[in-house]
Amino acid sequence: MIFAAACHRTVIMAVREHPAPLPSIWGRTTILIAAAALFTLAWPLLHWGNPAAFDENGAVEGLQSIYLAIAVGLFLWAARHPAPLTRLPLAGIALFTFNLLIRETDVRGTWAAPYLGPVFLHGRMFYYLAGLWTALVATTCVALRPTAHDLIRWITGHGGIAMVTGCLLYVAGDVAEKHGFFPDAARSEALEESFELWACFAIMLSGWLTLRRPDCGARLGAP
Repeated sequence: MIFAAACHRTVIMAVREHPAPLPSIWGRTTILIAAAALFTLAWPLLHWGNPAAFDENGAVEGLQSIYLAIAVGLFLWAARHPAPLTRLPLAGIALFTFNLLIRETDVRGTWAAPYLGPVFLHGRMFYYLAGLWTALVATTCVALRPTAHDLIRWITGHGGIAMVTGCLLYVAGDVAEKHGFFPDAARSEALEESFELWACFAIMLSGWLTLRRPDCGARLGAP
């Protein structure tokens, strides 16, 4: 309930800060995000007594991958916008989210293996990611001060708070995986997948809020 209330409050605050009428696309997506928040909260609770719902490559893990893939797309889309954060921080946020997508998506033994296997199963992908991170860090060092300023402003805004919430939920999921909440394996796995599902939704919400509020960071690139 705390998670649902936090999501509802974040969405409502983001909308209230724009007194002018919203474009129809944002009105529709706000309804979709609110509906997705309720569905994401309710799914684990409604299926708590069904361990099969939390199996590897099951419905919950599939939904996690969908949320993360949407989040990557939202951050990359936000990087094309002229007003939000400068492209360098957004590229780092998108790359971080893509790393989570690689971590969460297991296509082994599924219908998607022939199509997505080269991306999610091939070891060379990690070398590509390491190369991208190296290039990103090197570029950040050239413009360290404005990049750090951008990130601080973003992380204290709605999008950043949603991202931090998602990361904390991931930590809670790791604790659950190590039987930090329940001694038995079935309930621990169910709680782990529930936390990770909520985490992935929070990260998707972060991408939506970053794209939704173009005023946040509009002047961050200024010296």
